[in-house]
Amino acid sequence: MVIGSASVEARVARRRPQERVLRLVLLGVLCAATLVASKATVAAGAPPNFVCPAAPPGWTAAKAPGFWGPDENPGTDTEEITCVFANRGSKTVSVVVSYALPTDLRPFDDFFYGCGTSGAVAWDNTQRVYHLPSADRWALASFTDTLKIMTSADVPRFKAVARTMVDAAHNLAHTCSSNALPTQAVATWLFDFDFELKGNGIVATGRLGTHVPQQGTSAGVATYAVPDGSFKTSGSPANPLVTKLKAPHVTITLHDHGKIYTVTFAFTKGISFRKTGQAGAASLVAAVAVVHSSLTGCRARSQGTLTMTTAPATLKLDLCGDVFGSLKTRAARVDIETG
Repeated sequence: MVIGSASVEARVARRRPQERVLRLVLLGVLCAATLVASKATVAAGAPPNFVCPAAPPGWTAAKAPGFWGPDENPGTDTEEITCVFANRGSKTVSVVVSYALPTDLRPFDDFFYGCGTSGAVAWDNTQRVYHLPSADRWALASFTDTLKIMTSADVPRFKAVARTMVDAAHNLAHTCSSNALPTQAVATWLFDFDFELKGNGIVATGRLGTHVPQQGTSAGVATYAVPDGSFKTSGSPANPLVTKLKAPHVTITLHDHGKIYTVTFAFTKGISFRKTGQAGAASLVAAVAVVHSSLTGCRARSQGTLTMTTAPATLKLDLCGDVFGSLKTRAARVDIETG
């Protein structure tokens, strides 16, 4: 996946034989919870007559609204509605409104944004991402423009489209009035990635791969590759504590103006984990330390941090000062999924 020159959509990897949905699913395993759900006041799902907002000046509606919810993925508790707009050059920008259904018994767990400022992302000309949560519903409208298709005049117009869509989902989305008793949530997560960092004539590549578990004893049970990295989270879903992070050493190959070096680092602990504003996205920050290096200026035992984000797929390595800290993600694939 390439970011900066192409938009990135996070890869889904539930890796379950009965359900292989092309979206990243980030559902923690809630171990002990007592929940009193508010009564549903409207029917679940998307309205059959939903109409996308009028296209901004210079743009046209490229297609009918797209839906992804219980009708398309039975058993899900959320709905996504996508409106696609094309400019005169036939390049498109999608605006998505996502919301938890009124029938969702754990909207705060399954849909971790909305209901205030949680998940809000202000637009800036570098990241070119905008997230607008509902003030009183579990709903969020968002759009991205990593290809820089939109002009500065288009930005406020697409913000208005996002506002219209999140308002249209108001009576369809779960309210914020669910009452939950304090609970201890424990979740197991798996992660893997590969990346390419560039800057000032330097290219650095690395990966954390997958493995195939030993075939189960039950006949006909398929075996799927699973990520090599894992960690656990506990505590409140809004502020989880990262524990027991485990992963093999990662070796980075660095090309510096014709010379090749290697730097190998180990994961030492998890620092933070959160679900981000975009539907199905997550970010993990881990502490790392160099265990072997052939690169001058990046000695063994040097310490730093690695930040992995699924959507858009980015990886940032703060290690050995400017050696890696000045490099930017040019290509990345980051998967974080439930174990």
